[in-house]
Amino acid sequence: MNYLQVSKVITLPCGVTIKNRFVKTALSETMATDDHQPNHLFNRLYRQWAIGGAGIVITGNVMVDRHALAEPGNIVVDSDRVLPKLRQWAADGTINDTQLWM
Repeated sequence: MNYLQVSKVITLPCGVTIKNRFVKTALSETMATDDHQPNHLFNRLYRQWAIGGAGIVITGNVMVDRHALAEPGNIVVDSDRVLPKLRQWAADGTINDTQLWM
């Protein structure tokens, strides 16, 4: 009899190892600052998802052109100035061996 093995480690063909097969899919959080930057709300939310045990957490909308926002509150990455905030978001979202995919 075959059983679902959602808690087992899986290695993808590209070589990335995922700690389990639980995936939090993309949402549109609409929590960015007025200048479209991630903030403590993103850090706290993604940290909690990582602590919760998902193998992969996929971010919500992240735009590369502020003139093409899907909706207010989306993050825009159109310059290097956002990198420190992205690094903090990534650090919080990857604790507990969680993959964070944007």
